[in-house]
Amino acid sequence: CHPLGMFTDHGLRNVGLEPFNADSGLAGITGLSTDLGRFKVSSLRNVGVSAPYLHDGRFSDLMAVMEFYFDHLEASTPNLDHLLIDLLDQQGQFTHAEMMDLIAFLHTLTDQNFLNNPSFTAP
Repeated sequence: CHPLGMFTDHGLRNVGLEPFNADSGLAGITGLSTDLGRFKVSSLRNVGVSAPYLHDGRFSDLMAVMEFYFDHLEASTPNLDHLLIDLLDQQGQFTHAEMMDLIAFLHTLTDQNFLNNPSFTAP
């Protein structure tokens, strides 16, 4: 979902979030049950400074996101993306220290020059 470059594939994927009653994702536009829970994959660029996380802001920090994906993702989620089904095979194999290492890596994707460039500030 987050390849090198812009760190997004610009796809629409179901990342295992429920309940869908608040926001059905792409299905709200297409009306297709196969699109239930599908949302646009955002870039990981500046992810360390872009909380809250996921389309609905349900996670306030990156550790909460890691814990969801590595400890609480459910294979029974309707339309779960195949890349996350593969991740389920690795559940329980990531330690807290490894999640912290992954978060440290995500912080390296922060572009301070971009964030502090006056050309990108509000007029």
